[in-house]
Amino acid sequence: MMSNEFFKCEFLKKSKEINTMEELLKLFSDITADETNLIMFDSCVAIKHAATGKYLSSVSNLYYKTGTKDQAVFAGETLPEPNTLWIITSGSQSTREPPYNNFVFYDEEINLTHKMTDVYLSCSHNCHSPLSKYSEIFCYTLYGSSFSIDWKLKHYKTTNNCGTYVKSQDKIILQNDKHNKILRSHELEFDLNNKTYQEVVGHDERIGGNDEVYCNIISNLVCINV
Repeated sequence: MMSNEFFKCEFLKKSKEINTMEELLKLFSDITADETNLIMFDSCVAIKHAATGKYLSSVSNLYYKTGTKDQAVFAGETLPEPNTLWIITSGSQSTREPPYNNFVFYDEEINLTHKMTDVYLSCSHNCHSPLSKYSEIFCYTLYGSSFSIDWKLKHYKTTNNCGTYVKSQDKIILQNDKHNKILRSHELEFDLNNKTYQEVVGHDERIGGNDEVYCNIISNLVCINV
């Protein structure tokens, strides 16, 4: 069912140049199609690294040997599969409570929970990644003083997106809210339990192509909120 808030907002922005009934019907159709691509709270998403085509992943019982020694995060499969799925929820410091408004906006604080293991995507402040020694990205169950589970989705073209809806297949940047670290992957691989994994890190350097990801909806799980 179409959200009145979304329809009103989009209609007001786009209807100023409407002159005919055909144009009005097309606008209505376009807005309806746009809404199906909106990312919502409790959306199940897969996050694809733009440069290498691999998905942000984690696996039960796979732990770093250094740093936090918590559940490892890496860029894994080239197609979505269970270990690449994440649930978007409202951030721990967020003042907006779904389901009053279900849609996720750019620059809004969110959490990402790994669907298969029910732990949060986290960024360490003082532990280094296994290979390149940037900030470690890992999965954990709680919020801690030396790491953060709160993230913001930022459009890769500009940092000024407040109030703009996030859509599936948008190219985005993931920024840790507390430590201001940007999520990055690259083709470098680290060894863990006799296997190699493409490293995922957090950094505060200049943003580049290795920081760009696509956030794609797998499903919108509507119950009391999405």
